[in-house]
Amino acid sequence: MKVKCIHTLGKDVTNYYGDRFLYSEQTQFSVEIGDELTVYGMFQCENSLRFLLHNKRSNKPNWYPSELFVITDHTLPPNWYFGDRKNHKIPAIWGYEEMVLDENHYEDLIEREAHAKEVYFKRKAEIDEFFESR
Repeated sequence: MKVKCIHTLGKDVTNYYGDRFLYSEQTQFSVEIGDELTVYGMFQCENSLRFLLHNKRSNKPNWYPSELFVITDHTLPPNWYFGDRKNHKIPAIWGYEEMVLDENHYEDLIEREAHAKEVYFKRKAEIDEFFESR
């Protein structure tokens, strides 16, 4: 799936202060209007959908509110998984195998653990290759 950035500010996120991911109206997300990005994972939490995107400027994965983007390519990569995690802080998650099946991967990636980054960059390359070959 690919998305294009249409907003960059916290004020453009409907529920910017009502969930665990505290943003203010003044929050400036590290994307630029017009950026087209590949989605490497998604999760639903507290009435908010987040996309895992690769920040070109920092060369790191980050989660962004979906409301900052419009979908430009609705295709999901092959080998994506879905996890329904009842009684978990992230009750629904989609993405590459480790993102969904390893309950620690999400947290480890946020914490920038070396093993999680290694998995992420491997899966990112596979997903990028899929979109480039189409």
